[in-house]
Amino acid sequence: MGDDVESIATLQEIFGYALGADTSQQKAFLLVGPKRSGKGTIARVLTEMVGKENTVSPTLASLGTNFGLQPLIGKRVGIVSDARLSGRTDQAVVAERLLSITGEDGITIDRKYRDAWTGRLATRFLVLTNELPRLNDASGALASRFHRPGADRKLLWARGPRADEPVAGRTARHPQLAIEGWRRLRDRGHFVRQPQQWRSWASLRTSDRQSARSCGIAAMSDRVGRSK
Repeated sequence: MGDDVESIATLQEIFGYALGADTSQQKAFLLVGPKRSGKGTIARVLTEMVGKENTVSPTLASLGTNFGLQPLIGKRVGIVSDARLSGRTDQAVVAERLLSITGEDGITIDRKYRDAWTGRLATRFLVLTNELPRLNDASGALASRFHRPGADRKLLWARGPRADEPVAGRTARHPQLAIEGWRRLRDRGHFVRQPQQWRSWASLRTSDRQSARSCGIAAMSDRVGRSK
């Protein structure tokens, strides 16, 4: 099943968490890794499991625009495959909205040609990126909202009972694995917390650069989590 059993179990818990309506963990999920490391496969499998009608694919920059939150209304999962931010993006607004949504806060959303919508978004975010985006995190709260399982090739393509079947694909074919992950998460009450709590998004970026230099990849099997 591969060497990183804990990260594989975390992946199952993320899938299980995305299946239900509960957002009490107040987490978003971050997969950082090089090209062809399996991030896209995980996104496709999660979409297949949750359903295309329950999934939306915003860019990170769009979250800071006037109507950027409108597509999230009524969607269970938001898969961010483009985490690049230009110099024109208001990073503070993007960070604020990520904190509001993951924190289960009420929010008023502008909608094109319609009245504004006010309510609580139940969207669980999965951010896929080659490197951590540059976000202002003055409060230090943003890093604690992101849970980061391993994202290297060995994890995402860890082999299952069939030699040609990755763990992600096996989870899609056997949804009970995701349900088992949800049950573990429910019984434990929180995602497994890493030994060192990240103090800010900047410190997470610093650690990511150090990991890349020491291991030659842009992702390690870190977890960024907050115990409830």
